[in-house]
Amino acid sequence: MRARRPLSLLAAATIGCADLMAAPSIAMAAPVENNIVMNEVESSGGAPGDWIELFNPADSEVDLSGYILRDSDDDHAFVIPVGTVVAAGGYLVFDELNDGAGDFDFGLGGTDSVRLFAPDGTTLVTEQAWDGHAEVTYGVNAAGDFVETAVPTKGAANNFSGVVINEVVVVLGSSPGTPAQNSSDSAGIGGVSWFLVTRKPVAGS
Repeated sequence: MRARRPLSLLAAATIGCADLMAAPSIAMAAPVENNIVMNEVESSGGAPGDWIELFNPADSEVDLSGYILRDSDDDHAFVIPVGTVVAAGGYLVFDELNDGAGDFDFGLGGTDSVRLFAPDGTTLVTEQAWDGHAEVTYGVNAAGDFVETAVPTKGAANNFSGVVINEVVVVLGSSPGTPAQNSSDSAGIGGVSWFLVTRKPVAGS
């Protein structure tokens, strides 16, 4: 005769299964391979010194814990600290050590490279190389080429045109040719100054 399982055990097993089924899914970080771009490099005259910028084009964060940055010399290595994460669509900058502040303790040469290795120290993830210091910086353009930029954009999208928008004027109100008195207001949003100008017709015009 088959022994009957106590109801309490059956209930506990049922509840346990329900808990497993209801457990929320955990968002996984994107793999580093193919999701990290060596985006911009300053090899001379940077502030506070040389710097390396990484970009994550993926739609989820990338965990770089234990990954290794090297220049063209294998003995020059910087191990990225545990807990270092690049947000989706975000940038991460590593600075040369200067007066005790910064990250890597080696400078970048005129003819050099920057390489990112997996924590095993041998698997190359991505790299960029150059021949001669750039007038400004080197960066990845829309075509994927590593070329000289127009202005340094540390921690932001690369700029190859030299045009930087830092002020916008919006005019609202009367039609062209109508005498007007202007009143204005301004605000700073994301580092850009916005000026709202409202045109008021002059009385009697």
